Amino acid sequence: MQLNIEQKYDERKRPGLIVWFVLPLSLVLAVATSFFLAGTSTVSRQGETPIEDLKVTNISSRPGYADADCWQASTEVTEKNYLGKPLVTNNFIVVWCSKDGGIIYREDATEPGFVAEGMKSGESPFGEQAKTVIVDSAEEITYIPVRMVEFSNSWSSYGFSRCVKFTLKADGAAEGVLSCISS
Repeated sequence: MQLNIEQKYDERKRPGLIVWFVLPLSLVLAVATSFFLAGTSTVSRQGETPIEDLKVTNISSRPGYADADCWQASTEVTEKNYLGKPLVTNNFIVVWCSKDGGIIYREDATEPGFVAEGMKSGESPFGEQAKTVIVDSAEEITYIPVRMVEFSNSWSSYGFSRCVKFTLKADGAAEGVLSCISS
């Protein structure tokens, strides 16, 4: 009676090989999934969406524009991950003043709100956009304030631009559209 020692050794070794292969693979997949869920914004980065909760208020005049009527339009835009956890909140705010039926002043007062760990809300990547602009008495202007949204950790990083397209009118009316620019 011959014993096949080699066969018994192979049968015992197979469960160990499976454990050594499956355990690291499941660990890598778990870590990758957690980073994906932790830092991925669910707000679409394509197209335009009308803003329903745009707030327009009449404010006191700006320095140098005492005889003009001034307004402020604002909306809060929050980037969330797939689990619904807020990552970054930006308060998009535009101030404008009008006189004699035309807009004569526009100011970007956008500010970051909540910023989660690993996230960053930065200034516009477009250097030519000034915070304050004197306008040549237009009845209606379109202005798009932009904020950079960036996520980085030791394993991955990404970024994109978030913007709100405001349409401002000399009579104090305003509309807003959530817009995105991939970077």
